[in-house]
Amino acid sequence: FLLWEVSFDASDDRSVVTPKTFDLSEDIDVSMDVAPQSTVTFHVKALIRTTAIGDISNTATITYNGAPQDSVVIITPKEAEFVATKTNVQTEYEPGGELEFLITIENTSNNYISDLSVVDDMESIEVSYYDGSTGPAFVAGSTSLLVDSTTIGTTTEQVSPTEYNVDIAPHGTVVFRSKGTVVDTATGHIINTAQVDGGDVISPPVHTVAAVVQAELFTDAPYYVPGEQVEYHLVVQNIGRGIAKDVALYTQFSESM
Repeated sequence: FLLWEVSFDASDDRSVVTPKTFDLSEDIDVSMDVAPQSTVTFHVKALIRTTAIGDISNTATITYNGAPQDSVVIITPKEAEFVATKTNVQTEYEPGGELEFLITIENTSNNYISDLSVVDDMESIEVSYYDGSTGPAFVAGSTSLLVDSTTIGTTTEQVSPTEYNVDIAPHGTVVFRSKGTVVDTATGHIINTAQVDGGDVISPPVHTVAAVVQAELFTDAPYYVPGEQVEYHLVVQNIGRGIAKDVALYTQFSESM
């Protein structure tokens, strides 16, 4: 407690409490004469420290005829509440390029959050490849999880390359940045799922950049001679940054009339 005030009232005027007054933040240490069939009630108004996180146990001891009696009351803090979200920094990814995500955790309560677990293992994310198979979305060893920002009173402790323990002050915020290099054969969408306090926090799906396919059929011959050979060239070009998957090609050469 930061401070407290003590007062009392007696149901019978014949009851005597010594001393009768208490200084600010003075503990109760009194002697009493209590009238028959009456009560003496003490009132303690205490201001709890803003950094308190555990249970508060308070014990009162009464001794009469040499026999002590203990009375214990324990109050627990109101359960802290938080909101966790995950967003992608890039709106789309380029195969072989870097992809980043932000994990934002906000303490929406008036209590401290202690030892909150944050896990983001991007090495386990899988994606579809251009050949129809699936595999790791990120190049091995390229992923990382780092603290991007914190508010005053918030602390972080790294447990492993993919996990942190976090203490967040009331109405405080912590932001993590996870990133990695996408494999150059990826074509499917990438979803990153982190765990905050054991619950899943899922990012929106990130799709690959678009492929732009162009085809041109041409010949170098200025004219043809009946009975002689003519050569054609068909150039298929992807001028986009994404992988062009399942491109269909069909040609038909018909006899000229």
